[in-house]
Amino acid sequence: MKRIIITFTVLMTLAVIFGVQSFAADSNAVSSAKKHYSFGVQQKKAGNADEARRQLEKSISYYDSLYQVHYVYGDLLAGMGEKERAIEAFERALELKPDYYNAAARLAALHYEAKDYEATLDNYALMYKLNPENSKLLASMANIREFLGDNDGAYADLRNLIENGEDTYENLMRAARFAFEKEDFSSAHMYSLLALKKKTDDIKALEVAGKTGLLMEDREKAIPHFRRLAELQPENLEIVITAEDIYRALSDRENLIWALKRHHKIDPENVEVLGELCESFFPEGLTEEGITYVEKGLRLAPGDGRFHILMGENYRALGQQDKALSEFKLALNDDRWKANAQRLIWQIEKPETEEEKTEREFFNRGKNN
Repeated sequence: MKRIIITFTVLMTLAVIFGVQSFAADSNAVSSAKKHYSFGVQQKKAGNADEARRQLEKSISYYDSLYQVHYVYGDLLAGMGEKERAIEAFERALELKPDYYNAAARLAALHYEAKDYEATLDNYALMYKLNPENSKLLASMANIREFLGDNDGAYADLRNLIENGEDTYENLMRAARFAFEKEDFSSAHMYSLLALKKKTDDIKALEVAGKTGLLMEDREKAIPHFRRLAELQPENLEIVITAEDIYRALSDRENLIWALKRHHKIDPENVEVLGELCESFFPEGLTEEGITYVEKGLRLAPGDGRFHILMGENYRALGQQDKALSEFKLALNDDRWKANAQRLIWQIEKPETEEEKTEREFFNRGKNN
């Protein structure tokens, strides 16, 4: 029993001795590493790159777990053009100190330069995690995600960016575009309206606001933007026609007249547009302006019964029944408007009864005999 106790005691003593020696050796290694690290930094500042490298490599050979050494070594290698080895050094520094922002930043720059965008994105994500106040990182992350085809991720980064106060026109319009592509028309509409607050009368933002309003089946939301587009682009027939369609659907006669007048100015030979414009003036009586358009219609299409009817109604409102009757009779020659013209004629000249017709035919036969 005594022998067992003695043996155990000897072993424990040896363990302590070797532990102390090991600790002393580690302590000496760290001390030597720090000494050569200090020499390396001095040489690097003095511009002696080769000697600085030798000292830093010596430091690492003594002790490999000082993150500062690997960071400075990576910085030196990058300056010497050895980018791949610099990446390895920065990665080691980050491995030793996972929250080392500067190492992540240097890695992001080197990976981006090497066109390794997935690795760049990983470093940006770590940098943002470590410093969420640097919201501009989200813009860079969104750019890379979009380049890599991750539009959902790019859209999420942009939303986060905007919520963090980076609501520039460019960010808002990019978010609107992503939302539109996802068919999130409500968000796209919202972002386009916010963009319009940054750039009033911006054509792209107005187009998104107008289109999304229509896609949400909300003409009231859409029409102000199409109206403004038509004012800013007076020769854009497509926009004017869209505004026409909306005003027509909303039964907004006053603004429909506005849109039809613009359409007529762009396409003055279009008889159908001119005819609808003239009709739109009619419910409250043809104004002097309305008569001008009817006269244009008669010059452009003298056989169109609609223009003769409208002119006839104008004469009848002025009490000029003969002139009105003459216009209605001319409209009889247009099959499209013949029935309407006949009805209006009968309002001035009552139709013959059968008895009157028979009597007229009898007297006409007598005259012929």
